[in-house]
Amino acid sequence: MKRMYFRATMVGLILVTLLISGWAGPGSGQEQKVEKVVLAYSVPVPGSDSTFLFAGKQLGFFKEQGIDLQIQTTQGAVAAAGFVASGTVDVAFGTVEAVPGYVLQGVPVKVIYLYAYRPIFSLGLFKGGRIQKVGDVKGKKIGVSTLGSAAIPVLQYILKEAGLALSDVTLVPVGVGPAAVVAMKSGAVDAVMFWDTAYVNYMGQGIELSLVSSPKLQQAYAGLAIYAQERTITGRRKALEGFLRGLTKSLAYSTKSPEGATRAFGELHPEIAKNPKLEQAMWEERLKIQVLPPAARGQWGYMDRVHFENLLEVLHLGGLIKEKPPVEKLYTTEFLKAANEVDLSRLP
Repeated sequence: MKRMYFRATMVGLILVTLLISGWAGPGSGQEQKVEKVVLAYSVPVPGSDSTFLFAGKQLGFFKEQGIDLQIQTTQGAVAAAGFVASGTVDVAFGTVEAVPGYVLQGVPVKVIYLYAYRPIFSLGLFKGGRIQKVGDVKGKKIGVSTLGSAAIPVLQYILKEAGLALSDVTLVPVGVGPAAVVAMKSGAVDAVMFWDTAYVNYMGQGIELSLVSSPKLQQAYAGLAIYAQERTITGRRKALEGFLRGLTKSLAYSTKSPEGATRAFGELHPEIAKNPKLEQAMWEERLKIQVLPPAARGQWGYMDRVHFENLLEVLHLGGLIKEKPPVEKLYTTEFLKAANEVDLSRLP
């Protein structure tokens, strides 16, 4: 009897020890190794146009995949791309205009996941004003945030489709926020060229606008993406796959529940919670350009050649690149299968 008691006690102690160490025998799994992924966020402060990223971090979607996601804010898309090119971070998040330039310089940077299929920029025409179509802007003043705005190449493409050139209009830097509102309300500009979520803000302040974009770019465009350098793609494949699974769940949840995603974002960044209705409205506006195209067949992160061919046309026309790099050097679809291997049937 004593021998049986001793054996039972020893078995119990062994099981407790194994549980504490994160392993309780076959079938129960092993404690997941957590890997850090550093992401360059291409904006100086967290914004509701990226609600899904912050909501996913707050809700633990990345941790579920064994990823400790570190989000590093930057001064813009060019800065974010520079961090990736130098190897300072693992991935960058946001617009991809700088990627072709690095590829032309021989830096092997590639998009691994696309999450916006139209440009974030559009031309804003004042309702009831003198300009009711793109062709009417000839000889008029168009307000932009700065003369270095990434909206300008897209504007140039929109003008080209209407048979106009950038030289046919006068660009007026009006800033953002209150300064831009004053310029619009005072009649200092005849039209404006801003990004989608900025328009939500301006329309909320009584400015009535009709938004116009390029018919061609509305069909396919590499708008927003995740990209990395080749050595990260080959050297940290498992970590990138885990990160992208977390990203897919974050995007799927935030698409399904904009209110819940905005609330989670506000928990992570309390400044967002001060005006949740506005923040949610901005996220819902951004969702319009993130709708998966029919060709994706439900595959998150989907992309094809046409998205990048149209991007290159815009950048080349705008003089941001002197030549077009081979399209196949700009992106890879090798991560998409793994990125979609996540259970989305039980979202919060």
